[in-house]
Amino acid sequence: MKLSDKVKAKNKNENYDLIVLDGKNLSFKYFYGMIKLTNDKGEKTGLYHGFLSAVLKLKIDNPGVRVVVAWEGGKLVRDEMLDEYKGDRKKKHDELLMAISKLKKMLGAIGIEQKYIPGYEADDVASCLCVSNLGKKTLLISTDSDWLQMMHEGCSIKVRDKVWTYSQLLKREGFPPERILIYNVLKGSHNNVKGIPFFPTDLARKLAKGSSCLEDLYASRPSDSVELKWIAYLCEHKSDVEFNYRIMKLRKKAKLEDIPCRKVSLAKLKEVLIKNQLFQVMKLMERVKA
Repeated sequence: MKLSDKVKAKNKNENYDLIVLDGKNLSFKYFYGMIKLTNDKGEKTGLYHGFLSAVLKLKIDNPGVRVVVAWEGGKLVRDEMLDEYKGDRKKKHDELLMAISKLKKMLGAIGIEQKYIPGYEADDVASCLCVSNLGKKTLLISTDSDWLQMMHEGCSIKVRDKVWTYSQLLKREGFPPERILIYNVLKGSHNNVKGIPFFPTDLARKLAKGSSCLEDLYASRPSDSVELKWIAYLCEHKSDVEFNYRIMKLRKKAKLEDIPCRKVSLAKLKEVLIKNQLFQVMKLMERVKA
């Protein structure tokens, strides 16, 4: 079952107002997950087939719903803050990056909204969109756990094979999902931001549950003497804690820019799709228009 089919099956009674997709995150998934799919010239087409099909099916299954693909905005501010930021993911993926550039043009050509913030990540774009959609139903699609930080009670997130509601994540994590920021400040994140060395996981969860900000964290007074020593340690190393907080905290308000895409005629678009043997995508486009 494909991504959009799972979303439909799990949420057939949901009426979303906004669906946000993590552009680069899903591009990795489709490019490498469907890498054997090629056209008759041997050119890899898995990214285009997988991504375009998923987006179009979301449009078909959720008529009238705003669908936005969020992208990174060039050189990142967080890279300037920390040399090692995302260090383990800075390997060259030239072929993928070229394919993403082509994908953005295709998405623009079929009328899919694409947004970015100069200097910031897709996470920040999605965060701003979620804030603007407070009180309404939002579906996020990403395997990046940082996206939990932007959750609110009307928000669900599709991670791998499951769509999680806010209440389900609250039960699973033991703390409100948006407080993943506090947890990650203490334990570190997959973006190569180091946490507090050897910080106990159970205590991190407990503090995330009871702390909505750093002031709450510092003011915590657990009864356990060992846990109390950890709080004292955090207070003594505020500069490290606050640096982690600054680099991990997502933006909530920013001007979102449109990905610049040259308008092409329907005939030209069909020519590109036929060249890449994306026949299923063409059929889905017709269903969206219908």
